[in-house]
Amino acid sequence: MIKLYVLVLSSAYNKDEVSKFLDTKPEINFWFSSLPSSIFIKTEISSRAISELIREQFGVELHFITEVSPNYWGSLSKDLWKNFPPVNHS
Repeated sequence: MIKLYVLVLSSAYNKDEVSKFLDTKPEINFWFSSLPSSIFIKTEISSRAISELIREQFGVELHFITEVSPNYWGSLSKDLWKNFPPVNHS
């Protein structure tokens, strides 16, 4: 099942280099970015597997990755919201 994750990078990373690296990985279905230190990733692999890909390529730098659940809120461009799971705010 394809899931959406958000990867938050420390300032030690070059986000453009990470993005280009993600383009080379067939297990990454799609990624997009709209925030300075974050990349949203759609994939079937786990957050741990994504973290290991990043660490193997760029070394052990601070980063955080988590699945985006239906309990989210924020302000992004309208066309990006189609990539998120349906919201569940009761």
